[in-house]
Amino acid sequence: WALIEAQQKKWESLIPTDAESLLPWLLLQSQEFVIELLTFIVASSVYRIDGYQSTHAHLNVLAKNLDLDMTKWWQPTAATYFGSVSKERIVKIVGEVTSEKEATPLSKMKKGEAASAAEAAVAGKGWLPDLLITE
Repeated sequence: WALIEAQQKKWESLIPTDAESLLPWLLLQSQEFVIELLTFIVASSVYRIDGYQSTHAHLNVLAKNLDLDMTKWWQPTAATYFGSVSKERIVKIVGEVTSEKEATPLSKMKKGEAASAAEAAVAGKGWLPDLLITE
């Protein structure tokens, strides 16, 4: 949350507080700047934390209406996912996505090596963690 709070303070310091000045100010900004701002606004208002809610139906509806396919935007890598989960989880995922035969050697590797091997094993296969899967 510290990162979100820091971003919020950044945006609060940049955005005019006067409602009449907001649109003219926004029109002067670059497209990249506006997209970054909109991204922050959406990210701040739509969240999906496992265990926080029993259902994510509202997010699934939003994803469906946006035709959101996270496999087009995110890939599990050693840096973005596999380095943050246990080696047992890495082995399980690779076994599910590829085969137990391909997953077994990962259990004998050091965590960093297993994370890199998992990245290569699942690349292009469309695997996503549960939190990124829409129903």
